[in-house]
Amino acid sequence: MSASTQFLVAAAALLAAGASGYLSVRAPVATAPTVVLGPLAPAPGEERSLAEPEPAVAPNLAARPARRVSPEMKLSDQELEYLRHDPEKWATEQIAASRDLRAQLCKARLRDPSEAYCERIFQAFTRVTPQYLAVQQKFLGGELDQDQYQAAFHRIMLEQTVDIESAMSPHDYFDYLGIPQGEDVFIDLNGGLARMESVEFKLGNEIFDREVTQ
Repeated sequence: MSASTQFLVAAAALLAAGASGYLSVRAPVATAPTVVLGPLAPAPGEERSLAEPEPAVAPNLAARPARRVSPEMKLSDQELEYLRHDPEKWATEQIAASRDLRAQLCKARLRDPSEAYCERIFQAFTRVTPQYLAVQQKFLGGELDQDQYQAAFHRIMLEQTVDIESAMSPHDYFDYLGIPQGEDVFIDLNGGLARMESVEFKLGNEIFDREVTQ
């Protein structure tokens, strides 16, 4: 199995996306104050206009320019591989490489699934693979900044989720993914809520954080 296939399959362990090409991000546990959602309550004796509520902003949420991968940044061999391939052709290869694994997952995690049902699930998970690979190639090549990359990734993931939910029952969905029912797949994929509490969490942080520590 090539390094790229190993990486893609490892990333799929929770999302079961096999060939999605997901750039895994493991953000450190937050040491900063928790972000307050919604307006802060007024202090005793203070009246606040309901027409112009003041949003709560954590001290470390100062605006900063969106970061972009630049040519001089050192990328890993796995990251560089995204830049060497045509997304459509590479997606076809990765989808084919993941077929046996998906068939095994389907039969192991679901109760007596038919071949047709497993194939429908396979198609639901892999249809957007070219889009995943293309957006990551654009991010690693500097065409998209970090904010644009995260927004595009989320759109593709939502599209994939709709495909998956249309292909299987809710019970089978969680059984196939191998996560407790009711948990958020994106949060689970990124190491749980504790790892994502940092207000600085964004997809691709590992690349820029690596530059800071070098």
